[in-house]
Amino acid sequence: MKVILLKDIPQLGQQGRILTVKDGYGRNFLIPQGLAREADKKAVKMVEDTKITQARRLAEKASALEAEKKALSQVALVFHKPANDQGHLFAAVTADDVMTELKRRHFRTIEKDQLWGLPIKLVGKHDVEIKIKKERLYISVRVEAEKKK
Repeated sequence: MKVILLKDIPQLGQQGRILTVKDGYGRNFLIPQGLAREADKKAVKMVEDTKITQARRLAEKASALEAEKKALSQVALVFHKPANDQGHLFAAVTADDVMTELKRRHFRTIEKDQLWGLPIKLVGKHDVEIKIKKERLYISVRVEAEKKK
C-alpha cells in the first residue's frame, strides 16, 4: 500500500514523503492515527505541487538572503552613549540596541541570537559578528561618548 506521510515519523520518513508500507500497518496504524493518508492520484499531485511551491519559496528566500548579506557588509552603526573619562560606558550597547538599528535600516531577516560580540562596554570601533547559517559577517559598530552639556 502506498501512503503519504502527514507528519514526521522517526525511522520511517518526513512529512510529505510517499512510501510503500504493508497494508495492515497503513490501514490499522498510520491512517487511523492521522500519521498518513492513502496515496491516490489526487493526493500525489497535491504533494508534488506543494514540493514545487516550497522549492520556489526557498529559492526566493535564498536570493533575498544573499542580497541582504551583501548590504550588511556595507553597514556601519554609530551609537552615542554616556561614558566616563576612561571611555567606559555607563550603559552598554546591547544586542537590542543593534537589532533596533538594523530593523530601522530594514534588515528584517536578522535575529537577536545571530549577533555575537555584544554587549559593548567601551568607547571605540568594534566588530559585531552576525552568523547566518554557516557564514559569518561582520558589521562595524562605533561607540562615541555623548557630549557633556
